[in-house]
Amino acid sequence: MTRSDVLNAAEKCVCEDRDKQYGSPEDNFARIAALWSNYKGFTFTPKDVSVMMVLVKVARLSGGDSIDNYVDIAGYAACGGEIASNSEINKKTVAAKNREPRKTVEIYKIPYKQWKRIIKQGMENVPREKFYFHNGTDWVGVDNSTGDLWTEEFLTEKGCIAWLEGDYASDDFKKEIKNRTWEETE
Repeated sequence: MTRSDVLNAAEKCVCEDRDKQYGSPEDNFARIAALWSNYKGFTFTPKDVSVMMVLVKVARLSGGDSIDNYVDIAGYAACGGEIASNSEINKKTVAAKNREPRKTVEIYKIPYKQWKRIIKQGMENVPREKFYFHNGTDWVGVDNSTGDLWTEEFLTEKGCIAWLEGDYASDDFKKEIKNRTWEETE
């Protein structure tokens, strides 16, 4: 099998067969992530599912070559790439403010349903990350990067991101924090 054959086989699996059987990779991997999260007691993301499934296939390859494992690795990698770039879990890497130089913090945009699942698991299971979501009315920022859970509501996504980036002087942050004036937050 050539590289092109492997990629074509993976494309057929993930773009035709699997979508028909299991739905979109994002939805399917979100279901898997929720089950793994409930089982292990901490939060997995659809992106985690993609990476861990690749690792399953790599482990299987250590027991002997099988072309199916290579096809599956290509397919899981493609699904993971799509999920990572999907606007529902849009990842924005920013330089962290007030931290060591060159250290980055990832800010994730997650679906509101995922936040509800996280809360259902208990506050101690909130990932040590920064993320935000739209709850139907407001943009909600969650900063648990230090283990001290902070949340704030905003009128706009831009203001929410500015807060998560630590840009407290940003006009976006000042104008958009919900139900407060800037003076109250100083």
